[in-house]
Amino acid sequence: MLRNLAPLSDAGQAYSLAILSGREVGPFSKGEKGAGRIHLFWNDHISYDKISLNASEFFEVRLSIPAPGARSFRAAIWWPEYSEFDAAGNGIDTHNDINLDLLDSNGRTVMSSGTVKGVFERLAVPSLSGGTWTLRITAKTIRKGPQTIYYSTAVKY
Repeated sequence: MLRNLAPLSDAGQAYSLAILSGREVGPFSKGEKGAGRIHLFWNDHISYDKISLNASEFFEVRLSIPAPGARSFRAAIWWPEYSEFDAAGNGIDTHNDINLDLLDSNGRTVMSSGTVKGVFERLAVPSLSGGTWTLRITAKTIRKGPQTIYYSTAVKY
């Protein structure tokens, strides 16, 4: 179904869009329930891509919302992580902490995601006023980089 709504080039984008479609906002408790039941984004303006970040770097997506405003906005990220072990077979902590922030036209943070243990983040707001908004993806902790991050957004006008 996601491939019919958005032509995907790889599985990471499908994960990001599936998380975007979830009804839960977070913070998520160890990903036990995930992003919740899926509610697909019919008639929303969808964008998605993948980026690569190292520790302490960030990436910003500019959102130009027309004067009447948007009825809803959602964003999601997902990133792959792989298990690693030392020579003795002990697990090495390779978990990366990556966050989402939504900033208004004055650069103030309106909403943040901050789940620490998972490999995905999601945020949603019921409406956005007209203006330029910014979605910031921040690599808070990258233990081994660069880290590929898949992001997606949905805006309903």
